[in-house]
Amino acid sequence: ISVVGVPFGGWLSDRVGRRPLMIGGGIAIAVFAVPFWLMVGTRSLPMIVLAVTIGFAIILNSMVFGPAGSFYSEQLPTEVRFSGLVLARETTAVVFSGTAPFIATLLVHMAGGKPWILAGYMAASGLVTAACTYALAETAPRALRRAAIRAGVNDGSVPIEVEYAEVR
Repeated sequence: ISVVGVPFGGWLSDRVGRRPLMIGGGIAIAVFAVPFWLMVGTRSLPMIVLAVTIGFAIILNSMVFGPAGSFYSEQLPTEVRFSGLVLARETTAVVFSGTAPFIATLLVHMAGGKPWILAGYMAASGLVTAACTYALAETAPRALRRAAIRAGVNDGSVPIEVEYAEVR
């Protein structure tokens, strides 16, 4: 599903903007955290597959990871883009992704074998994703051009030639 979902998320972010998709994905992760663990808790293989498919393949991979590559790289000037992205992305990957299994185990243990604290941690991570994305500027050329047209700005600050497709 992600083989189709991630390119679709990237394509969609070119049309509607990177921020709306990533903010929506972060909020969707937060909302789906408890249902995810309820579905996994059934111990039914079809329900677990459905939970993972919805939670990871559709929400996380498509809505967040689909536009993420473009969104992150467009935040920095080309002179520092590679080093800036690698420093930020890989440092946080080590600190947060690397420790995630240990934190998850600790949270489930603290809750007496129940996943509810872990669901809260998962929801919080989705909300942090949404909040951080909200704090950053939109970078999708088409979305920027559409916003400029709606605002009545025609000062050349968002050149038409950066448009991926004609604005309608």
